[in-house]
Amino acid sequence: PESASNCVEFRSNYQNGPSADEARQPTAEQDNVMKRLQTGKDAWAQLGLKRGCSKDDVNKVYRKLAVLLHPDKTGVKGADEAFKLLCLARKNIMVTLKKVQQ
Repeated sequence: PESASNCVEFRSNYQNGPSADEARQPTAEQDNVMKRLQTGKDAWAQLGLKRGCSKDDVNKVYRKLAVLLHPDKTGVKGADEAFKLLCLARKNIMVTLKKVQQ
């Protein structure tokens, strides 16, 4: 029973994630991706893709970057905003690809 209470405490701490005070500094790779997402001139540049990539290529890059930046997984400062930009960039590319196919 004492170990069960420790487990519950651990679980609640895990589910809440890191607080703003506990947020870690980004790695060099995360920092580079976050800067590219903020400064890219269009969605393609934000994801580091060339125009004309396939839908599969876009999804592959998106998944890689999502793992790198997901705020619930990394606890890195700025990851929340960068993840939103990542999702928006992917959405814009997918809309463009869908229009091209029609």
